[in-house]
Amino acid sequence: MEVTVEKNGVFDRQVIVRIPGGDVTSLLETEFARLSQSVRMPGFRQGKVPRRVLEGRFGSEVRASVAEQLFKGTYLKALE
Repeated sequence: MEVTVEKNGVFDRQVIVRIPGGDVTSLLETEFARLSQSVRMPGFRQGKVPRRVLEGRFGSEVRASVAEQLFKGTYLKALE
């Protein structure tokens, strides 16, 4: 994790946090695997839904969940 703080004014700061792509990818893999085990979709056995189908149906929700987890996990560390 790389944190950069830019001064925009006397009381104004911009905090930029860069998270390695590998961390994001591994968290996405974990979330899709968890979802695959719990979701029930017509035409597929439970736990056997292909990732491509899951991404098409639940991709935006999973990405939002991963973004929220990453934000919660890195925000306090970045402020330190």
